[in-house]
Amino acid sequence: MLILSHIRFRKILFWLTTIFFGMHILITLQFILFNSNFLPSKVNAIYNKLIIIGPFFSDDRIVVSPHLYLSFSTPSGGWSPYRDVARENFSDYEQHFWRYKKLMWSDYERYIADKAYEEIKYLKIINGSEGVASNELTQYVHSLQHQADSIQLLYIWNTWQPTRQSYKSDTAFFVAYRPIKDEVSK
Repeated sequence: MLILSHIRFRKILFWLTTIFFGMHILITLQFILFNSNFLPSKVNAIYNKLIIIGPFFSDDRIVVSPHLYLSFSTPSGGWSPYRDVARENFSDYEQHFWRYKKLMWSDYERYIADKAYEEIKYLKIINGSEGVASNELTQYVHSLQHQADSIQLLYIWNTWQPTRQSYKSDTAFFVAYRPIKDEVSK
């Protein structure tokens, strides 16, 4: 008798769980595909912030888009074209969705650039000794191109202006990174 009730309990639990997850998937797809708000506002807010998973977004929700552009010195004495490494990582992720770490690198780059902003926003040349955040930023940037003697960093914020249907770009900092070379005593 006890075994029979245990099996029945497991069946009921299975069907309740299946119904719950089925409803969850339908509600989530409704939010993602149709961006509709059919639940009460508090439930809707909690669902959007805590339950819906994934890097889903719509263009009209992006207000500020920071970008770190890098240019490396060349052996001929010039500068390479500017690279937006975060955009390159995102494009790689879009083409190969299983490369989620590419998005994580973009987030990391944005995080350290924001963190270093307060330390280097008024400087023209940095060497990584300005503070912990600038040191972390310069280590990351230097890891992208080991043989570069100097690196230019341009950090801008693109702010969406809905009335004009365009972006306004603000330069947060524009610095050159020149690593400190160890002096050899003669």
